[in-house]
Amino acid sequence: MREKRRFFCQLAFRLIYPRIRGVFRPVGNIRRCFLRAGATRIPRRELPTVDFLVTLLRGDESDGLGYCGLTIKPAGKLKSRATVRQVVRDREFCEQQGWSWQLVTDRDVNAVTAQVAKQVIVWAKDFDIEPSVAQLLAHEVKHGKSSPDLKGTLTRAAARTGIDAEHVHAVFATAVLYGHLQLDSTKALSLRKPLHLATKS
Repeated sequence: MREKRRFFCQLAFRLIYPRIRGVFRPVGNIRRCFLRAGATRIPRRELPTVDFLVTLLRGDESDGLGYCGLTIKPAGKLKSRATVRQVVRDREFCEQQGWSWQLVTDRDVNAVTAQVAKQVIVWAKDFDIEPSVAQLLAHEVKHGKSSPDLKGTLTRAAARTGIDAEHVHAVFATAVLYGHLQLDSTKALSLRKPLHLATKS
């Protein structure tokens, strides 16, 4: 369940902000490092609850990288004092690190975006696809000839790249998760419908 939530949040963020290229990492390991830092154990209530650290690929930083902490909370819990304390602690922690910070709730993800995210996860979850294969398919999908529906587009791309047509939907989903393909989150995703990629501004 935690892995599905992680992928869903990651993809939802990519769909909401399609032009942000970055690498998502769960922050559980960072919290454990803070627990081990020094001889004094830090009380759990003082630890940040940031869910993801996004490494952003930017040109305006000295090393080309920027960082953003993401806190994922259900909107209904934001009235809780405990949740408010967690959110404030997360924001302050990220500011101390020199990172930007963003609170993401279920209100940020509309029904169509959620459907797209869930469909991609269903297609990708049982497969371990090499990033280079996903990138190859993404290039063919973007630059090759399209079909009236996604199934036809993927079948054609699979034939041209030598990818197994039976699993091409999983390769496609992996390409989306890696950010090689940016989907239009206002259009439903289905093998029987045309593929809608996000347009560049």
